[in-house]
Amino acid sequence: MIFLLLLGVVGGVAWYLNGILVADGLVEETFRYEIESSRRHAAELEQTLGRAETIAVTMAGLVARTRAGLEALKPTLPELIEVQPNIETIAAFGIWPVENFNPRADRESLHWIRSGVNGQFQYRDDYNVKGTESYTRERWYVPARFFPTGKCYWSPSYKDPLLLEDVVTCATPVRSGDTFLGVATVSLSVAKLAKQFQMSANQDAGYSILLDRDNRIIGLSEKVSRALNDTRPVNAADLAKRNSSFTELALGLHRWNERFQKKVLQSDLYNASTISALRETAREMSREEAESALLSYWSSILDKKTPEPLIEKLAGDPVLNQPSYALFLDIPGPNWRLARVTGANDGFAGANYVVKQSLVVTLGAVTIALFIAHLLTGALVVNRLQKINKKLRGTEVIEDALDVKLDDTANDEVGETARWHLERIRQLKDLLERVVSANAAVTVEAEGRRTALQQQHSAESRAAQIMRAVSDAIIFADETGKLTDFN
Repeated sequence: MIFLLLLGVVGGVAWYLNGILVADGLVEETFRYEIESSRRHAAELEQTLGRAETIAVTMAGLVARTRAGLEALKPTLPELIEVQPNIETIAAFGIWPVENFNPRADRESLHWIRSGVNGQFQYRDDYNVKGTESYTRERWYVPARFFPTGKCYWSPSYKDPLLLEDVVTCATPVRSGDTFLGVATVSLSVAKLAKQFQMSANQDAGYSILLDRDNRIIGLSEKVSRALNDTRPVNAADLAKRNSSFTELALGLHRWNERFQKKVLQSDLYNASTISALRETAREMSREEAESALLSYWSSILDKKTPEPLIEKLAGDPVLNQPSYALFLDIPGPNWRLARVTGANDGFAGANYVVKQSLVVTLGAVTIALFIAHLLTGALVVNRLQKINKKLRGTEVIEDALDVKLDDTANDEVGETARWHLERIRQLKDLLERVVSANAAVTVEAEGRRTALQQQHSAESRAAQIMRAVSDAIIFADETGKLTDFN
């Protein structure tokens, strides 16, 4: 009983101190590491996106300052792109002036796309052909009118009709003072962005998903891509539709998106009429798309700092096949999201798992040590004490108690106790012998006194008989002359 009580106390104290002194601090540190690791992936993307924004803003500035017409910029713009580092993800770029920017031409866009085996940029004027729909009503064009100079509107991913591949476009307004002159764009290949993201994310435990502000999926790490048979779902909802086990993750992403939108919807920046104006101007743009486009800009005004990452626990994950944690990180600028899922036994979540496992092992070792101590205590102390107790229990009579023989050969506390007990018995036996001897002497003396008294009484009786038999008077007196007896 004492052993179990001791084990419970030691285990409870160890578990409590482990949580306070070790687990919380370790999990916090590893959680911080996971955040920084995720931010490293985000930083690589931000460099690519930031480079595209810089190019677009630079082209817009050139157009706003040119006095020789856009044709003068035709040889300059490709050179501007080519001197930039790491431009592999750039699929197209262009200048899109308002209609009648040049009185001699209805449209005067300058547009280059990457084509051919060597991936060189090729100039195209397809959008300037008369009779085609005006680019000024495209969904990647119109929202830029509502953005301030120097800011970039990032479109959702869409299939470019000339490139025949999915792209995302950075569109920044061109203005001279308050006059809107058009839009400068840089389009990035979604496939190359996804490849860049996958190469970076594959280095970490778990898996990662890159999404735009409307939860459209842009990139997947290799682990989750294999689980989806190397196909990319359209968005988070499509991910959950393909495999219901992703529902928790999709709901977490939906809540993250709601948190992003809620601040703007409740702020004074939200303007329903501006959203309606954008929807009516752009071709085939829904109100939800128009709202999403403006929310990204309004949100950047409200939140000067990047929102703190969000952690959500997942009961199960179809890729990692274990309970997991999802880390949601915001990528400023386009307001994209990075979702990183780590197994409960890996990464920052695994820190707590390792601590608990270490604690279990430690408690197991302590239990074994206590059990061995219990066995040794029983063998070396308890069992010997039980033998002593058994011998002492059968000594109700004093003579039996004085004849008890204990094992006092051991050179330890039990042996020392037995020796002192035997010494006390010896002393009691000596004392008892002295008492018996004294009692015998007293008995002998008492018997002598009784015999002498009997003899005295017998002598006195004979003397009285003699005195009564004598006819003469007999008088006894002591030496002082006092009479003591007479007949």
